[in-house]
Amino acid sequence: IIKMRYGIEDGRERTLTEVGKQHGLTRERIRQIEKHALLELKRMAHDTGFDAAA
Repeated sequence: IIKMRYGIEDGRERTLTEVGKQHGLTRERIRQIEKHALLELKRMAHDTGFDAAA
């Protein structure tokens, strides 16, 4: 979901609706999953001492 939303693999950012259709989920569920994933990435970055501002 993160790869699709931010265009990490192909450079094309997709909407919540587009990602939802691809996965058979609602746009709201995609939003929830994305939010959780971003929080996890932030937590992991913090736990490993990675400073995203640098």
